Amino acid sequence: MSNRKEYHRQWNEKNKERIKEQKKAYYQNTKKERTDADLKYKYGISLEEYDRMREEQGYKCYCCGITEEALAEKYPDSHHKKLCIDHCHTTGKVRKLICSACNTLIGYLEKREDKLEAALRYIDEHKR
Repeated sequence: MSNRKEYHRQWNEKNKERIKEQKKAYYQNTKKERTDADLKYKYGISLEEYDRMREEQGYKCYCCGITEEALAEKYPDSHHKKLCIDHCHTTGKVRKLICSACNTLIGYLEKREDKLEAALRYIDEHKR
């Protein structure tokens, strides 16, 4: 058994680049299926439903209106260039698609609703 184990270890060592390329190809070829499964697991919607929501919203954040095109220019090498699925953490219900900045803001405000009015007063008070 140890000979077999050693053989596989050596084969893997000799074929690192080949294995790396195979993994990369597999990742690229299954990206759509993995995304679909991930969306179904996390939010209960399919990739098709997500794409339909994007189209219905004109490929824009529902809150601030920034387009996916502008997000891609602003964050070219980041996951922030895609619209986030906003959902209620209590019920799990999907609401709309929003940019990551709005998603972060809403997530924070949702947890600290009692502070919203005070924060708005503070901002208003300190305008130039």
